[in-house]
Amino acid sequence: MMTSYALDGFAHATESLVGRAIGRGSAVQFRRTTTAAGVWALGSALVVTAALLFGGSWILPLFTDIPAVLDTANAFYPWLCALPLVAVWSYQLDGVFIGAGKSRQMRDTMFVATVIVFLPCWWFTRQFDNTGVWLSLFLWFVARSLGLMVYFYNYTKNNYWL
Repeated sequence: MMTSYALDGFAHATESLVGRAIGRGSAVQFRRTTTAAGVWALGSALVVTAALLFGGSWILPLFTDIPAVLDTANAFYPWLCALPLVAVWSYQLDGVFIGAGKSRQMRDTMFVATVIVFLPCWWFTRQFDNTGVWLSLFLWFVARSLGLMVYFYNYTKNNYWL
């Protein structure tokens, strides 16, 4: 949740700024907005990842003091630490596409990422229990990000945003 809030803040700002740029028909403002927001979102993801990596020994005990829960959380903590770096582009590009009113493209990438990537990965890694779920989630984020990046690149190259 904390990772989501840290990354989604930039996506929310991007939504309104991209919408304004498109409404004004300003390719320059659109490019500046998406570039600046992307840099800040990546920086935020790096800071959150560093905080998780270096603060793990005191972060997890804030949530529980039950040894079995802490042991389980510690076993999967590396996945959590890497999550911001994997998820950042999915969140950020959501902001761009929401601001641009391109919900169909978001739906399509969500569908492909879920049906073609997440579900098969989860199915074939069920024997790995929670590790399989984490791997599936990571690949889902990657698939969504790559799908949105393809749309973003094509729309930017052909100036379809304006």
